[in-house]
Amino acid sequence: MSIPTNGTSIPTRRVIVDDTDAQIQYVGPWQVDSRGSQDRVGNFGPTFLGYTARSGPHVSDVSFLYEGTDSKVFGTLQAVNQSGTIDPRWTCSIDDRIVPISPITPYPLNNWPLCDFTSIGAGVHNITVRIVSEQKHFWLDYIDYVPSPNPTIPTKPAFNQIDDQDNSIFYDDSWSRIGDFSMYTSRPGGRMTTNFTGTGVSWYGFIPEEMSHPSSSPHIQSTTKLQYPLFYTRPGKPHSLQPRILPNPLLPYGNHTLTVVHNGNDEQTPLTLDRLVVLDHTANTVSVQTADIPLNTSSTAAPSGANSQSAPLSSGSIAGAVIGALLLLALLIVGFIFGRRWYRKRSRPIIQPLPGFVPPSEPRAPLDLDTTPNRYSVELEERMQTYGTLTPVHVRRRSRHFNPEVRSTITSMDFDLEPPPPLQHAATTNANTEHARGSMLSQADMSPVPGRSTGLEVYGEVERLGATSRSTDALNGAEMDPYSSGYPFARASPGISPYEQLVAATKAEEARRSQRKSRGRHHQDPGYQ
Repeated sequence: MSIPTNGTSIPTRRVIVDDTDAQIQYVGPWQVDSRGSQDRVGNFGPTFLGYTARSGPHVSDVSFLYEGTDSKVFGTLQAVNQSGTIDPRWTCSIDDRIVPISPITPYPLNNWPLCDFTSIGAGVHNITVRIVSEQKHFWLDYIDYVPSPNPTIPTKPAFNQIDDQDNSIFYDDSWSRIGDFSMYTSRPGGRMTTNFTGTGVSWYGFIPEEMSHPSSSPHIQSTTKLQYPLFYTRPGKPHSLQPRILPNPLLPYGNHTLTVVHNGNDEQTPLTLDRLVVLDHTANTVSVQTADIPLNTSSTAAPSGANSQSAPLSSGSIAGAVIGALLLLALLIVGFIFGRRWYRKRSRPIIQPLPGFVPPSEPRAPLDLDTTPNRYSVELEERMQTYGTLTPVHVRRRSRHFNPEVRSTITSMDFDLEPPPPLQHAATTNANTEHARGSMLSQADMSPVPGRSTGLEVYGEVERLGATSRSTDALNGAEMDPYSSGYPFARASPGISPYEQLVAATKAEEARRSQRKSRGRHHQDPGYQ
């Protein structure tokens, strides 16, 4: 025989809004944790649907607009007290009115009411939670509220919560009450029946420590002829709220009857019921496929309306965005490198040719000297008349008339002699220097002598030239030829050094060539003066 609950007050069904629902607006760096990292925190069971919203550091906000009365914000409590400062810290407000938060325990717990808004009148309300965190995260799991009987905002809740004392649940006489929050049975064949409208249902129960047995393995049988084993014993977690049933695949949307039969006995863990959560529809739910997905956030804390639709990015969109960002970064790096090279090339100094420079018509070697004259000169004209060619020769241009004051030297000579001794001015005399010069020229042999070891081309014999110089010095009061005595200098001693002999021979040869050149011009040009 089935009997209804005997509670004097019938609780009103509440609506559950998951943290992934598009009706919840996030502001700041929020992410969805779909790995169930908080499922084993505390003794109050895993997170709702295995998803939790995690706030980032610093300041974050979350807001929710609903139409109804009382509401609560549930999540994972992991606040710590660091030198008198709670981290994270949060404030709860409804319709811009701050409400004190629930007491904070030093122990981490799931399914904890982080904000509790009670005695709220019927109407449209806006919940806002502001979080300030330094190191710890704020974990939001879901929000539940009591809906209005005749809502003006057209919304259809995704999850409806049925309390264990709801008048739609029928228990047999084997069921009893534990405290003020759960029903249980330990009799074999104990039965419970309820009706619901939706596509699925989840069973939440309680495991009493003093009544639990590790070997228990009760089963639940529904009218769909499917059996679901209840493995809800966790070592070290005796007092635990666990989801019991989540039919898979989902049922067709409509009216369904759930019948639960306990297959255990008095020696096993009893079957308990705290609440049922009915999946009403999937219109407002968001499919989350991977872990740590950023939630859609808005620039303002206030939502635009209850029907605002937003969904987290899919894994493909995130991967595409990451790849696009990497490609853009690579293009920027390549563009910077080529731009820098182009700028350096443009700013590099360029050697410009001198004004009036005309490049040659034919390529030449770097040291190819241009021997072709490019301009007219008197020297080139005389060279053409004398030698019949414009090719330069190792001669110097000389005066038209011999002048003993102007001396020419033979180029390309390598002197490898010791430096001459100091010279002194010769004594002034009125003797005929022409006679001494003629004697020297008559005695010197001007025929060329083969090159010596010093590499000098000396005309005449040095020994004979030295003897001639000594004979001319013996002339009493006679002045030496300036070309044979180192004019205008002369040695004080009667001897002539090899250097002086070389100088004298050089000067004599220059005088001879000059006279020969002068005589040749007189014969060629009788009018030459």
